[in-house]
Amino acid sequence: MFFKNKAITIFLIIAVACFIFICRKKNTILLLYNYTTNEKITEFNLPHNLFSIKFIHSVHKTPLEDYYKVLDKKIYVYKTTYYDFGAGVQSELNDGEKFYIGSNSELIVDNINTEIQNLIYVVGTWSDHILSIDDKEFSLRDICGKNTHVRFLIQ
Repeated sequence: MFFKNKAITIFLIIAVACFIFICRKKNTILLLYNYTTNEKITEFNLPHNLFSIKFIHSVHKTPLEDYYKVLDKKIYVYKTTYYDFGAGVQSELNDGEKFYIGSNSELIVDNINTEIQNLIYVVGTWSDHILSIDDKEFSLRDICGKNTHVRFLIQ
C-alpha cells in the first residue's frame, strides 16, 4: 500500500511539473539589429506582445505613431496615428480597416492587421524615433545612433 501511494505521489508531482513547464508563458523578446552590419544592438521583453514607434514625419513635420503586435513570432502593424494627409501616410483604407478621428484630433487607421516581414526604421537625424513598450519610452537615437538602419525581429 505504501509503495502504491508513493508511486502515485511521484507520478502526480511529475505530471504537475510537466504541465507547468508546457503551459508557462514564454517571454517574447524584441531584438534590434543594425540592418547594415547585422550586429545585434539590444533587446527588450514584450510582456504583452505590443510595441509602438513614434516619430515626427519628415514631410508633414507632425507626429506619427505606428502600433505593432506580435503573434506567432511575427510582427503585425495594427494601427497608425498621424495628423496630416498627404505624401508618406495612408490615404485609402484596405478591407476591414477603420478610420476615425481621435480625441486630440489625430487621424487613426485601426484594424490594419498586416504582417511586416522586414520591419526597418532609419533613426532620424533631426528628429528621434521613440520605441514604446508598456508605457515606457526608449530613444532609438540614444540606443542605436542617428541614421542607423534598425531591423526589428522577434525571438
